[in-house]
Amino acid sequence: MPLTPKRYEIKREEDGFTISRPGFENCLFSKSSPEAVTRVGAAEYAASLQMVPTSLQEDAAVRMEAGGTDDANLYRIGRAVDVSVVGQDGLFYNVHDDTFDPELSLVLNLTIAEQIEKAHREAAKCLLDRNAGSDLARLVNLLVERGTESGRIVLAPQAPPVKLSLKSGERGSEYAQSPHARTRLGDQSQAYGEWLAAQGFEEGYVYTPTVEELRKIGLKDGFAAIWGGGLGCDYFLDGIYGYNRFYVGRARGVRNPREFSM
Repeated sequence: MPLTPKRYEIKREEDGFTISRPGFENCLFSKSSPEAVTRVGAAEYAASLQMVPTSLQEDAAVRMEAGGTDDANLYRIGRAVDVSVVGQDGLFYNVHDDTFDPELSLVLNLTIAEQIEKAHREAAKCLLDRNAGSDLARLVNLLVERGTESGRIVLAPQAPPVKLSLKSGERGSEYAQSPHARTRLGDQSQAYGEWLAAQGFEEGYVYTPTVEELRKIGLKDGFAAIWGGGLGCDYFLDGIYGYNRFYVGRARGVRNPREFSM
């Protein structure tokens, strides 16, 4: 029988709510956006509240407490992005990032976010020459450097999706130990896996660009492909997405965002 995850208190305030889940006590979360938005829309919605869009880790923390209220179980997007690159070893890697620094984020910088969104809208991909000397190339190179240093980089899978057991053992579940989940959910991976199991799921899935897909779009050394990140919904609550081509979803703002913790 799955563990029953501990629920923490939600405290409603005039301009949002807080949760008492350890590590998130100082975060003030907004209501969900009333409709699905693009990442540009997510950044604009959060900015209108003097907040930034949430990360996947923050969305997972809210989802575990919300009991399905405030659209927490709908498809969530925010400031999370994935960047695919070719490593020095010639292999394909995916790097996850959710910085809330407006000088570094590919989402909070609206000019950059609009450029990425336009590429996906017109070509269903955003393929970038990392040596182009553009602002976007500079930010992507910094993102890859951050991800490499912090360990938020993982080999692209051979086949989609990455299927991970939620069954807990002595070292936790396969889901909680997987770098595909941990680079996105960090220290919430075990708790979120237990929450998914309590909802009746036996496996969790990570949908991320595969080696074949990256070859097909023409990714090569010196280039990068940029994707949006999201948290699955409804019958697909068990999915984490790093390959949604900046599709729309519900957004939420957060004030005092949490630094990612592995």
